[in-house]
Amino acid sequence: MKKIVITGGPRSGKKEAVAKIENEFGESVVSVPSAKEILLNGGYPFTKSSRFGAYCFVSRFWSAAVALQNSIEEEACAMARARNAPVALCDGGIFDGAAFTVGGLSKFTKIHRIDAEKEYKRYEVVILLKSPLVNTTPLRVVQKEARAFDDIEKSPEFDDLLVSAWKCHRYLIIAGDISGCDCKVSQITGIVRFLVEKSRER
Repeated sequence: MKKIVITGGPRSGKKEAVAKIENEFGESVVSVPSAKEILLNGGYPFTKSSRFGAYCFVSRFWSAAVALQNSIEEEACAMARARNAPVALCDGGIFDGAAFTVGGLSKFTKIHRIDAEKEYKRYEVVILLKSPLVNTTPLRVVQKEARAFDDIEKSPEFDDLLVSAWKCHRYLIIAGDISGCDCKVSQITGIVRFLVEKSRER
């Protein structure tokens, strides 16, 4: 069973890609929801305070998100094995948190005691969908207080932060915004189709 990560910011085409894959491949693919979205939509307490308070909030939030992401992926893998599904499709992965952390990947892995080399290997492919520019507010302004995470995602630097978070993965595929949503969805669908068909040949 192979795990594929699809990650990206607002209007990147991620939701469209996941929906098309679920519709086309059905029981051959197990969907893994985003731990970040589950926490934010589930009422995780949100703190607005000083810059130091914002730093602590982000650290605490991602500690919860990392633990939840690990648990969700374990359950998804168990479900995939039970129904012989060859692919688990992850809406984001454990290293997405590095894009929201001041200090990036090195700080994120240190805070949460993550062995980056080991944890990268749990994902077969990482597909990063770049977003069209939706805001021009510099990231340094957004990070001064614990504002909504979508403020960070809309900053012009967010794509670069995601790339930095995942750049050491051996199979990182970056789909740029110039290709258009339909092209990106087709590219992702082709990768999933290849993995599904390859598993059926065994």
